[in-house]
Amino acid sequence: IHAQGLNVNESLEIKKQYDFHPPFNIPLFLSGNFGEPRSTHFHTGIDIRSNARVGLDVFSIEDGYVSRIGISSKGYGKVLYVTHPKHQLTSVYAHLINLSPELDAYIKHIQYAQRRFEIDTIIPKNLLKVSKGQVIAFSGNTGGSGGPHLHFEMRDSKTEETLNPLLFGFVVKDEQAPSLMNIKLYDLNKQKNNAINKIFPLQKVNGIYTIPGGEVSLNTPYLGISVNAFDKSLNSIGRNGIFDMQLICNGIVLFESKMDRIHFDDWRFSYSYADYD
Repeated sequence: IHAQGLNVNESLEIKKQYDFHPPFNIPLFLSGNFGEPRSTHFHTGIDIRSNARVGLDVFSIEDGYVSRIGISSKGYGKVLYVTHPKHQLTSVYAHLINLSPELDAYIKHIQYAQRRFEIDTIIPKNLLKVSKGQVIAFSGNTGGSGGPHLHFEMRDSKTEETLNPLLFGFVVKDEQAPSLMNIKLYDLNKQKNNAINKIFPLQKVNGIYTIPGGEVSLNTPYLGISVNAFDKSLNSIGRNGIFDMQLICNGIVLFESKMDRIHFDDWRFSYSYADYD
């Protein structure tokens, strides 16, 4: 089993291609990774720590226009969508405490016109233009947020697929490899009524995880394998999801889970990432 996070040097190389402005003007540390399984879905962005504060400046990563604004007591809370025609991408900024004065005045006008607080409105193209590095909002803790942070997404503007933001050159310093705790072997022989599931702890020696005592055997023609693993971000105590996980046998990749893009229709597959026993 091979597990890896995104390499910082890879992010620096990608940054040369896009050169996006970071959404925060402070070093980026994560409390949540893209694609990690949540209770009912995959996480479709990255959660960027705001040093336990609200009100930090949030910057537009590139020239574009505000294409959508949402305000809700649940989910994303106060959220801003900015479309970037040059790259056919849309950036999303969620759990905001407030928008910039211009954007706030615009959305309040719509709220009063509709006589409602919670809204989700599409903005006409190029009506509210923004520039790269412009302050467009302020970070918060609104909606379904468990603490101050910025939920940040990148989306394909045409398909609405969510894309891993760390594949666009946003540099997050991370020097820790993923950790593997244990593996579980499953007897998947449907002809047997007394299938036995076995959990084996793992030990790390010289960067390689092994089962104490060496080889194990399970007498079955149908074998299933799961792994209890997590990744950690620098300066964070939380356990995050893993970017790339492979099952390799005799040099052949039998299975791979790579969190590079997720469509909202695929949320239901998050249930297959958990062992409910």
